[in-house]
Amino acid sequence: MDGAMAVMARSGYVDAPLGDILSEAGVSTRAFYRHFATKDALLLALYRRDAERVGQRLRDITDSISDPAEALGAWVDGVLDLFHEPRRSRRVAILGSPAVRRADGYDAEFDHGLSLLAAPLSDAIRRGVEGGSFRCDDPPIDAAIIVATALEAVRLVPRNREDARMLILRFALGALGAGGGPSRRRRSAPVR
Repeated sequence: MDGAMAVMARSGYVDAPLGDILSEAGVSTRAFYRHFATKDALLLALYRRDAERVGQRLRDITDSISDPAEALGAWVDGVLDLFHEPRRSRRVAILGSPAVRRADGYDAEFDHGLSLLAAPLSDAIRRGVEGGSFRCDDPPIDAAIIVATALEAVRLVPRNREDARMLILRFALGALGAGGGPSRRRRSAPVR
Protein backbone atom coordinates (compact mmCIF):
# COMPACT_ATOMS: atom_id res chain seq x y z
CA MET A 1 0.00 0.00 0.00
CA ASP A 2 2.86 2.37 0.74
CA GLY A 3 4.30 1.62 -2.70
CA ALA A 4 1.01 2.62 -4.32
CA MET A 5 0.97 5.90 -2.39
CA ALA A 6 4.53 6.67 -3.45
CA VAL A 7 3.84 5.96 -7.12
CA MET A 8 0.61 7.95 -7.09
CA ALA A 9 2.32 10.91 -5.40
CA ARG A 10 5.07 10.90 -8.02
CA SER A 11 2.63 10.63 -10.90
CA GLY A 12 0.58 13.61 -9.75
CA TYR A 13 -2.33 11.48 -8.50
CA VAL A 14 -3.07 10.07 -11.94
CA ASP A 15 -3.68 6.41 -12.61
CA ALA A 16 -0.64 4.47 -11.42
CA PRO A 17 0.27 1.37 -13.44
CA LEU A 18 0.19 -1.80 -11.36
CA GLY A 19 3.67 -2.71 -12.61
CA ASP A 20 5.06 0.54 -11.19
CA ILE A 21 3.37 -0.11 -7.86
CA LEU A 22 4.75 -3.66 -7.69
CA SER A 23 8.22 -2.43 -8.56
CA GLU A 24 8.08 0.30 -5.91
CA ALA A 25 6.84 -2.18 -3.29
CA GLY A 26 9.33 -4.87 -4.35
CA VAL A 27 6.66 -7.55 -4.67
CA SER A 28 5.70 -9.93 -7.43
CA THR A 29 2.38 -10.05 -9.24
CA ARG A 30 1.61 -13.30 -7.44
CA ALA A 31 2.29 -11.72 -4.04
CA PHE A 32 0.05 -8.78 -4.94
CA TYR A 33 -2.86 -11.04 -5.88
CA ARG A 34 -2.51 -12.96 -2.61
CA HIS A 35 -3.50 -9.74 -0.85
CA PHE A 36 -5.75 -7.94 -3.34
CA ALA A 37 -8.17 -9.27 -5.96
CA THR A 38 -7.75 -6.17 -8.13
CA LYS A 39 -5.97 -2.86 -8.26
CA ASP A 40 -9.27 -1.24 -7.27
CA ALA A 41 -9.23 -3.38 -4.11
CA LEU A 42 -5.77 -1.98 -3.32
CA LEU A 43 -6.98 1.61 -3.83
CA LEU A 44 -10.00 1.02 -1.61
CA ALA A 45 -7.79 -0.55 1.07
CA LEU A 46 -5.60 2.56 0.97
CA TYR A 47 -8.64 4.77 1.31
CA ARG A 48 -10.04 2.71 4.20
CA ARG A 49 -6.72 2.65 6.04
CA ASP A 50 -6.40 6.42 5.91
CA ALA A 51 -10.08 6.98 6.76
CA GLU A 52 -9.74 4.75 9.82
CA ARG A 53 -6.60 6.60 10.92
CA VAL A 54 -8.34 9.96 10.56
CA GLY A 55 -11.43 8.68 12.38
CA GLN A 56 -9.30 7.37 15.25
CA ARG A 57 -7.33 10.61 15.44
CA LEU A 58 -10.56 12.62 15.64
CA ARG A 59 -11.91 10.18 18.23
CA ASP A 60 -8.77 10.57 20.36
CA ILE A 61 -9.00 14.36 20.13
CA THR A 62 -12.69 14.66 20.97
CA ASP A 63 -12.58 12.05 23.73
CA SER A 64 -9.75 13.90 25.45
CA ILE A 65 -11.81 17.09 25.84
CA SER A 66 -14.62 17.13 28.40
CA ASP A 67 -16.34 20.34 27.24
CA PRO A 68 -18.55 19.45 24.23
CA ALA A 69 -18.20 22.86 22.54
CA GLU A 70 -14.41 22.67 22.86
CA ALA A 71 -14.50 19.09 21.55
CA LEU A 72 -16.50 20.35 18.56
CA GLY A 73 -13.88 23.04 17.94
CA ALA A 74 -11.08 20.49 18.18
CA TRP A 75 -12.96 18.22 15.75
CA VAL A 76 -13.25 21.12 13.30
CA ASP A 77 -9.52 21.79 13.65
CA GLY A 78 -8.77 18.11 13.00
CA VAL A 79 -10.89 18.11 9.84
CA LEU A 80 -9.33 21.35 8.62
CA ASP A 81 -5.88 19.80 9.14
CA LEU A 82 -6.80 17.33 6.39
CA PHE A 83 -6.95 20.19 3.90
CA HIS A 84 -4.46 22.69 5.30
CA GLU A 85 -1.62 20.65 6.80
CA PRO A 86 0.68 19.88 3.82
CA ARG A 87 1.38 16.19 4.46
CA ARG A 88 -2.24 15.40 5.19
CA SER A 89 -3.58 17.47 2.30
CA ARG A 90 -1.31 15.59 -0.13
CA ARG A 91 -2.79 12.28 1.04
CA VAL A 92 -6.32 13.68 0.73
CA ALA A 93 -5.51 14.80 -2.81
CA ILE A 94 -4.18 11.36 -3.73
CA LEU A 95 -7.08 9.46 -2.18
CA GLY A 96 -9.63 11.85 -3.68
CA SER A 97 -8.02 11.79 -7.12
CA PRO A 98 -10.02 10.76 -10.19
CA ALA A 99 -8.03 7.50 -10.38
CA VAL A 100 -9.15 6.49 -6.89
CA ARG A 101 -12.72 7.81 -7.30
CA ARG A 102 -13.11 5.57 -10.38
CA ALA A 103 -12.33 2.44 -8.35
CA ASP A 104 -15.20 -0.02 -8.22
CA GLY A 105 -16.68 0.34 -4.73
CA TYR A 106 -15.36 3.86 -4.08
CA ASP A 107 -18.77 5.36 -3.27
CA ALA A 108 -19.39 2.86 -0.47
CA GLU A 109 -15.88 3.42 0.88
CA PHE A 110 -16.38 7.20 0.73
CA ASP A 111 -19.63 6.88 2.70
CA HIS A 112 -17.83 4.72 5.26
CA GLY A 113 -15.15 7.41 5.55
CA LEU A 114 -17.82 10.05 6.18
CA SER A 115 -19.29 7.88 8.94
CA LEU A 116 -15.82 7.63 10.53
CA LEU A 117 -15.54 11.44 10.47
CA ALA A 118 -19.01 11.84 11.97
CA ALA A 119 -18.83 9.24 14.78
CA PRO A 120 -16.60 11.17 17.22
CA LEU A 121 -18.53 14.35 16.50
CA SER A 122 -21.82 12.57 17.17
CA ASP A 123 -20.49 11.40 20.53
CA ALA A 124 -19.37 14.94 21.44
CA ILE A 125 -22.83 16.25 20.50
CA ARG A 126 -24.47 13.51 22.57
CA ARG A 127 -22.33 14.53 25.57
CA GLY A 128 -23.41 18.13 25.03
CA VAL A 129 -27.07 17.14 24.95
CA GLU A 130 -26.70 15.06 28.11
CA GLY A 131 -24.91 17.93 29.85
CA GLY A 132 -27.42 20.53 28.68
CA SER A 133 -25.05 22.63 26.56
CA PHE A 134 -26.51 21.43 23.22
CA ARG A 135 -30.08 20.95 22.08
CA CYS A 136 -30.46 18.20 19.54
CA ASP A 137 -32.91 15.38 18.84
CA ASP A 138 -30.63 13.18 16.76
CA PRO A 139 -26.85 13.56 17.30
CA PRO A 140 -25.85 11.21 14.42
CA ILE A 141 -27.95 13.19 11.91
CA ASP A 142 -26.68 16.54 13.20
CA ALA A 143 -23.11 15.22 13.08
CA ALA A 144 -23.58 14.09 9.46
CA ILE A 145 -24.93 17.52 8.53
CA ILE A 146 -22.01 19.24 10.26
CA VAL A 147 -19.56 16.97 8.39
CA ALA A 148 -21.21 17.96 5.10
CA THR A 149 -21.10 21.62 6.12
CA ALA A 150 -17.42 21.37 7.04
CA LEU A 151 -16.50 19.80 3.70
CA GLU A 152 -18.50 22.44 1.84
CA ALA A 153 -16.87 25.24 3.84
CA VAL A 154 -13.46 23.89 2.85
CA ARG A 155 -14.55 23.91 -0.80
CA LEU A 156 -15.95 27.46 -0.63
CA VAL A 157 -12.99 29.01 1.23
CA PRO A 158 -10.16 26.60 0.40
CA ARG A 159 -7.26 28.87 1.25
CA ASN A 160 -8.58 30.56 4.34
CA ARG A 161 -8.56 28.14 7.23
CA GLU A 162 -9.70 30.65 9.85
CA ASP A 163 -12.73 31.76 7.81
CA ALA A 164 -13.66 28.12 7.17
CA ARG A 165 -13.33 27.39 10.89
CA MET A 166 -15.47 30.36 11.82
CA LEU A 167 -18.19 29.42 9.31
CA ILE A 168 -18.32 25.80 10.44
CA LEU A 169 -18.42 26.65 14.14
CA ARG A 170 -20.99 29.41 13.72
CA PHE A 171 -23.25 27.03 11.83
CA ALA A 172 -22.68 24.03 14.10
CA LEU A 173 -23.01 25.84 17.44
CA GLY A 174 -26.09 27.70 16.21
CA ALA A 175 -27.69 24.49 14.94
CA LEU A 176 -26.99 22.81 18.26
CA GLY A 177 -28.59 25.66 20.21
CA ALA A 178 -25.31 26.78 21.74
CA GLY A 179 -25.36 30.30 20.32
CA GLY A 180 -24.04 31.56 17.05
CA GLY A 181 -20.45 30.63 17.64
CA PRO A 182 -17.53 32.88 16.79
CA SER A 183 -18.24 35.98 14.79
CA ARG A 184 -15.94 38.10 12.74
CA ARG A 185 -16.59 40.60 10.04
CA ARG A 186 -15.83 38.98 6.72
CA ARG A 187 -16.41 39.49 3.03
CA SER A 188 -19.42 37.70 1.65
CA ALA A 189 -18.57 34.47 -0.06
CA PRO A 190 -20.02 34.03 -3.53
CA VAL A 191 -23.00 31.73 -3.69
CA ARG A 192 -22.40 28.82 -6.04
